[in-house]
Amino acid sequence: MKKILIILVGFIILNSPCKSQITFDKYYNLHEESFIKKIFPFANKYVFIGSSYSSYFDSLQTNLYQQGHALIGRIDLNGNLIDTLYFSHPDSILDANFPFNSFDYFYAAVLDGSKNLYSMGGQVGLIANGKTRSMLKIVKTDTSGITYWDKIFPLSSDSGWVPIGVTYNELSNRIYFTGYITNPNGNAVDEFIASIDTAGNILNSFRLNEANLRLQSIITDSLQNMYVTGYDIIQFQLGITNAATYKIDKFGKIVWKYPYNLSNKLNIANGITFSADGNIVLVYCEGAPGPSIFHGNQYHILKIDTAGNQIWDKSFHYTYSDIYNTTLYQLPNSNLIHIGLYRDTIAPGPIAAMLTLFDSSGTILWDRYFYNTNGSSKALYDIQPTLDGGYIMGGDNNYGYIDTVSGFYTEQAWIVKTDSLGLLTSINNHTPDYLSKATINSPFPNPTKDEITIETFVPLEAKKAMLHLFDIRGKELLQKEINKGITRTSISLQGYALGNYLIALSVDDYAAGTKKILKVE
Repeated sequence: MKKILIILVGFIILNSPCKSQITFDKYYNLHEESFIKKIFPFANKYVFIGSSYSSYFDSLQTNLYQQGHALIGRIDLNGNLIDTLYFSHPDSILDANFPFNSFDYFYAAVLDGSKNLYSMGGQVGLIANGKTRSMLKIVKTDTSGITYWDKIFPLSSDSGWVPIGVTYNELSNRIYFTGYITNPNGNAVDEFIASIDTAGNILNSFRLNEANLRLQSIITDSLQNMYVTGYDIIQFQLGITNAATYKIDKFGKIVWKYPYNLSNKLNIANGITFSADGNIVLVYCEGAPGPSIFHGNQYHILKIDTAGNQIWDKSFHYTYSDIYNTTLYQLPNSNLIHIGLYRDTIAPGPIAAMLTLFDSSGTILWDRYFYNTNGSSKALYDIQPTLDGGYIMGGDNNYGYIDTVSGFYTEQAWIVKTDSLGLLTSINNHTPDYLSKATINSPFPNPTKDEITIETFVPLEAKKAMLHLFDIRGKELLQKEINKGITRTSISLQGYALGNYLIALSVDDYAAGTKKILKVE
């Protein structure tokens, strides 16, 4: 489409036709139900991990069976599927009476220093009396899908590990991971932290012995200290939890626990990352008690030092919304990119995916939301910056949506690639062609002292059109809805500092063009 402005390390660069950002928003029908948990960018492709499930009835149409597969997939830079590699476990671990109620899954993954991929999940089978048998599964591959090893680690006959967070420690060449332990009913009963070497040998594993603790994310420093986030369940039936962050030394001893002191609420800490200055930034949600993880109407971004002292805590309130944090990522320019889940109606309304860019002080620069129009939900679980300055994200579409004819879930694996402003700027497989007709002309006067006028054309087929004003850091200063057809819109720059700004036109949430503005005295 039109020329796109990209923000790189705090500067706005006009992208001429010699360089542009490819974006896309695509769904992948891998089976009846599928999702993507992690995605990684490379020079000529993206590699993702996740799971897919096939559901079917027996010959009498009375019993529903499900077969699940852990998967690794690759797409090209335009979002076209290259291939998928499925991992399924042998029926030998299952009771002979239940050969079909079994599944593999991947929940977490990380790259080592040689760009080898470690995908982590489990092998689960239904055995007698509705009980499950679960084993930890770890697969090492290269980025082309060649498998180096595929290992399972049975804890015992009646419990299993579910890995949620994983990180690679370059100095020790180890992979550290954390999550929770399940009982035969499939319920989480404890937490764990473990590490393996690159050959897949478990080097150590331990539990913190904190009552009712659920761990979600982990990072490590150069001394192999571990920083983990999660939550401890105070009164599970009432949905009361406390967010939790720990520093643990390499021997498994708790160095400190960060006290949130948010009693009688539902609080969950998820994403965690090191900041550019060597401190720690994490996100957590806070809300009224309730049985659902999507029950917080406020989320926080928190910065603490490596001794556990708070530096700042920024909160953002949504009156009617539920917020659930998933991933936080430190960018090379010290900004922080975050994805989560968001509900803008009273539960149990549909869930939307949320994308937020923060500066290094925790101030929101902009946020974006991805909705479905059919009443179903969308969820994003991972985000990574791409080599062209944009963002690649993975999750699932139609989250929790059941087909009324078959009775099966119809979740699709979902990957979305945006530009540096979190906007989609190209036509893809389910976007109408009329968006390519939208235009934004050069603002005037430019340079300007206090007001700018922008002439735009928005096709009549469009549902919504917006003008967005950004400062040089990429912070979104305002959004203004405009009419369809040919329009002229005036925007005041009074109260804003002298310097460069960016005005962007979006049509049905796709970027239709950008222009540079200069404010002078």
